[in-house]
Amino acid sequence: MTLQPIKIFAESLGGEALWQNQKFITPNKMRGKAMGQFLKKREEKMTKKHEKTLLMKEGQDEDAYLDNAFE
Repeated sequence: MTLQPIKIFAESLGGEALWQNQKFITPNKMRGKAMGQFLKKREEKMTKKHEKTLLMKEGQDEDAYLDNAFE
């Protein structure tokens, strides 16, 4: 187990901050970033799905040329 100091204060439980770890990232920020990436992927997936349904509805399937390949 290792400890990662975040801040060092002048007094025991508060006071002026003497030192602060600039590389420390809070767990909430990490979760928020992960959720943002998840939502971005999900939005891309939903957009592709919607585009495919529109293509199929119009009858312009990109892979339609394969339908006659095995006859």
